[in-house]
Amino acid sequence: MTKDTVFLTQEIKSAEENNVRIEYYTLDCSTQEIYMCPGDLICICNVLYDYAHIFEAFIQEAEEQGEEWRKYTYEYHLDRCRNIQEKIESVMGYSTEKAIEKCRKKQGKPMQDEDVGEDALVLLVRRMRKKQSKLNSEISEQDDFKSLNGQMELKDFIK
Repeated sequence: MTKDTVFLTQEIKSAEENNVRIEYYTLDCSTQEIYMCPGDLICICNVLYDYAHIFEAFIQEAEEQGEEWRKYTYEYHLDRCRNIQEKIESVMGYSTEKAIEKCRKKQGKPMQDEDVGEDALVLLVRRMRKKQSKLNSEISEQDDFKSLNGQMELKDFIK
């Protein structure tokens, strides 16, 4: 679950252009204001979604162990997380579940061999493996395998 919400950063970044005013009340009944960007609120919704799933696992574990007091404590926190998440999402018109579903559809596409979005390190390792296998096949054809000792340097892989 957590992986799914991490992949939503692109949508969060695009939503961070406008600030949203959040008004809350302190214990002495004074009103305070916080200005947050929609991306922060989306991030909060995603975290609350993840927490809710964690609490569900804890509830199941507490049921299996017969610890009713733990189960009820986790159910209280689960309800609280879901209520806060629902309030924020309803005001913003955002749905964490729809965003996760959209993200999963994007991930379902086959990865290309040299995807631009991959880390440079992954691409370098792939390139090194290709060159190593190519060099190994050339070396096996030649008799001077002993002179190379099968060693390569990093400069051989950087174009």
